[in-house]
Amino acid sequence: MYSRWLAPLLMQGRAFCYVAAMPSDRTTIDLAVQILRTAVDASRTEKVDTDPVRLALRVLLPHCPERWPLVNLWESAGYDEPIFRAQNVSAAFNAIVL
Repeated sequence: MYSRWLAPLLMQGRAFCYVAAMPSDRTTIDLAVQILRTAVDASRTEKVDTDPVRLALRVLLPHCPERWPLVNLWESAGYDEPIFRAQNVSAAFNAIVL
């Protein structure tokens, strides 16, 4: 699913989730990233501080070297202002996958 664009990142050591993950964890991580990608798209129109997003962030927590992008995404997901919410959720997602 994400292997086409993650392969070059793996070679550079930039995809943090895949660096620390066992092969059996990669499917779960892919699903968590897919949920967050959906949340990024939905954040333009609605709040995305939902249970699936919380679970996806929880799945990624042990695989992240830094916690701040996960915290930023969760805090931004509940903002009332749609432009501010969309910008911050997108920025946090980019920090998570890169």
